[in-house]
Amino acid sequence: MKKHLAVSILAGAIALQCVPGHAAPTTVYTTVEDFGGSHQGSGWSGNTAVPSAAWDYDGSSINGQANATPGGAGTAGSLAINPTGTTLNWTLLDEQYVGSFASAILSFNPGYSGGNLPAMTGTMTYIYTLPDNAGGGAGSYVTPMMGFNMTGYWNMWDATSSDYLGIVGGKETYRANFTYSIPATIGLGYFNLMIGMNTDYAPIETFYIDDIQVEVVPEPTSMSMLGLGAVTLLLARRSRNSR
Repeated sequence: MKKHLAVSILAGAIALQCVPGHAAPTTVYTTVEDFGGSHQGSGWSGNTAVPSAAWDYDGSSINGQANATPGGAGTAGSLAINPTGTTLNWTLLDEQYVGSFASAILSFNPGYSGGNLPAMTGTMTYIYTLPDNAGGGAGSYVTPMMGFNMTGYWNMWDATSSDYLGIVGGKETYRANFTYSIPATIGLGYFNLMIGMNTDYAPIETFYIDDIQVEVVPEPTSMSMLGLGAVTLLLARRSRNSR
């Protein structure tokens, strides 16, 4: 019986190693002050990106991890994209310099230390309002984008999916979902988050981005340690109960 129990526990521990684990989501940008930190503020199509209290999705006035005072009091708001009426195509809407604050880098890669990054994967979401197409007429697609501009590396990804959230504050609102990967880097000099959009719309009205959240996927070795810890604990309890 004891042998069978040990085998069952070990099998459960191995299964734990095979199940992807996730840390709790971390809010990186949500308040006017978050978006008002260091950022490029303009895109390749001539649009401008500025923090604004004119529209907000989550009502949060608690600063995110990109803020100099994360968890402090801020102003509920978002990042307002003011377009020029030209077709956006593949455009960078804004580049957030999250490298300004170590806590923001740690949101994307908890292994960051002393300028060095281990390889890391995770998921990111942000809320966006659908751009109007008044200037384009025949636009047919809108694909949110995100990526990183960091020492020795530059990449952007399309959203894996977008969830419709309804009409919020008079705007058609969606949540964009992304999967990202960060390569191992030694001697990191800068680490910037980029947000953008691939679309053939030509908006003339302001649209918004809010509530950027990150969720890190733990490395397999972390899950392995969790599984082995469970084995040790359960076997110890079994041993005590059998005395």
